[in-house]
Amino acid sequence: MDAGKTTYIQDTICQGFFHKRGSSLILSFEDGETAYDIEKLREFRTEVVFYQGKGSEDITAFCLSAIEAFQPDRIYIEDNILMENLQDSFPPCMHIVSKTTLIDGTTLSVYFNNMRQIMQNSVKNAGLVIFNRVPERDLLKPYGSIFPVMERNAAFLWESPMGYHEKAFGNILTFDFSANPIEIGDQDFLSFFLDITEDPDKYDGKEVNLIGQIRCEGTDSLRVGRTVMTCCMADLSFLSLACLGREKMELAGFSDHSWIRLHATCKSGFDEYRRKVTILDPISFAPARVDQQIIGFPS
Repeated sequence: MDAGKTTYIQDTICQGFFHKRGSSLILSFEDGETAYDIEKLREFRTEVVFYQGKGSEDITAFCLSAIEAFQPDRIYIEDNILMENLQDSFPPCMHIVSKTTLIDGTTLSVYFNNMRQIMQNSVKNAGLVIFNRVPERDLLKPYGSIFPVMERNAAFLWESPMGYHEKAFGNILTFDFSANPIEIGDQDFLSFFLDITEDPDKYDGKEVNLIGQIRCEGTDSLRVGRTVMTCCMADLSFLSLACLGREKMELAGFSDHSWIRLHATCKSGFDEYRRKVTILDPISFAPARVDQQIIGFPS
């Protein structure tokens, strides 16, 4: 809330390199501190319609009425963190194609510590998450292992006080990358997973030791990983890497959900979408017992 959404939307529309052919419509579901410059937006064939709140008009009817009045080629929606189920009321003709979340650094810790589920919902399915009003990027370090798990497909950017953008989170390794093999402890797995999925070439040919759980896929493939919780038990994610050697593991008595101590070589490969990934090629493996089956509990 009050994270600069109005300014972001208006500045985006009024950028010459961003403006497209056709007309735009902004449906604003929040009355923020900053007002839209209606006349300036009209220079870019954009109209703004404000929702007056619950009890004034049905949301579906409100959207349809605005669409009928202006016949836009595209629509921008402005809402806030408390309007979690807003899109459930959109008419069938409205399809979300992208989502951007702006997070105000001055209230980040309050929302993160007290309303984490709501914050996670605002990040979920976003393609872009921007942290603004954060004086120094290093202040985002405590969140660097949590937000990328909340939405693995999002790009996270820090907006500096000067207005330029950088990656919000650097990869902070909690293990010795120069070791051979690399030892991945329980509390290292999240750091390892985020780094290896972002830069698989970096690990090509490297040997790793880790403890993970087996998950069988189909009839001939498997993955090895750990379960991570970002907020509560309803938000568990199994973060895993593809692993070779299913037949050998099954012959050794391992099955779906077995825990394994794995010594493997990291090899480059591609997933079904032709994205480069890391595949674990086992050198040796043995049964493992774990004290902490779910990891990544943020404080």
